[in-house]
Amino acid sequence: MQGSIRDSCKRLGSVHRGLAEGLTMHTMDFRLPVVEKLDRTFFKGKFCGTYGISVTTFVPFIRTPVILLNERWLSDYDLATNSLRRTMDCGWHPECDDVFDYLVFHEAAHTIYKNMSMNKKRHWKGFFRDRKNRSDIMDISGYSLVNAGECFCESVAAYYCGADHYRSNRFAAMARDLFF
Repeated sequence: MQGSIRDSCKRLGSVHRGLAEGLTMHTMDFRLPVVEKLDRTFFKGKFCGTYGISVTTFVPFIRTPVILLNERWLSDYDLATNSLRRTMDCGWHPECDDVFDYLVFHEAAHTIYKNMSMNKKRHWKGFFRDRKNRSDIMDISGYSLVNAGECFCESVAAYYCGADHYRSNRFAAMARDLFF
């Protein structure tokens, strides 16, 4: 399991060396009572069921990627891969050859989005809100419709880890340009 995540971090480094060099990744049992209490208090119960989370998104002073991975999910390789693969098969996440690449690229992209200049973020949000772009967003994934930030992260993961058809998607191409 750790080898797959480690390999995915190396692949991230081959695309965005600076982001990978600053990457901190930890595992945590998301079902610990203290974590569940924090989840209910701050995240409305959405956190504990996830595969991983970008801490950078929620902590204003962290500028490098810090990713927490769900330890219970990671402890069972088949559960981890099959569970995430099902979400890809139904269109909730983009189709990716390696589910761990998807996870690492998606969560690391939150750091880029958070630290993006106001001009770039305004441009991305405007593109995201424009109704005529909905089919392009849906081509990336259903999760892309949640908000502009998730759309950016899904688009980055789709472009770098996904099937070939994502490279011609306008959102994925724009996310690639904003990724640096």
